[in-house]
Order: sequence, then structure tokens, then C-alpha cells
Amino acid sequence: MQQIQKCNITPFGLLDKQTYSISDIKQVMVKRVEDSENGSISFWMKVELQEMDKQEKGQKTLMQVDYGKDESKARTEAWQLGQFLGCPIVLPQAES
Repeated sequence: MQQIQKCNITPFGLLDKQTYSISDIKQVMVKRVEDSENGSISFWMKVELQEMDKQEKGQKTLMQVDYGKDESKARTEAWQLGQFLGCPIVLPQAES
């Protein structure tokens, strides 16, 4: 079984560690984020997990990476990671 370990590290050492299976991954997505204060736009790649518990609300994020204004890089990385993990890939709609 292939596993992914998520470690939360602080300057003082390891805070906690969780282990997930690749089948726990729901999707890889690119999210377009607009800063309401200055109007800047950035693109995030996120790896979201399946709901483990019906009590949980919203999506649980395993990993996220900020690519700044580089939408092309975020889309490419999300596509490659989604293909590697064998999970759905969600991309933002193109602006017209």
C-alpha cells in the first residue's frame, strides 16, 4: 500500500505526523485567489482529502502550494501530480 505522511514541523521540532493512503485523496485542484484589498491574483495548487468523518465540514487539505501569478505553472504541476496519484484534477475556468 502506498502511503503519504503529512508532518507539521515547527522551529522547535515535529509537532505531529499523520499517515494517509493515496486512496484518501479526493482531488488535486488549482484555485484562483483574489486579494480583496489590492486586487492581486494568485494561483494555488491544493491536494484535498476525502471526508474521513461525516462530522467534518468542508475540505481537508493535505498540501497546498502558492504559485503567485504563474497560472501556467500551477496548472502544469497540478496536472502532473493528479496523473501520478491517479485522482481527479480540477482547474479554474479561463477568464474571458
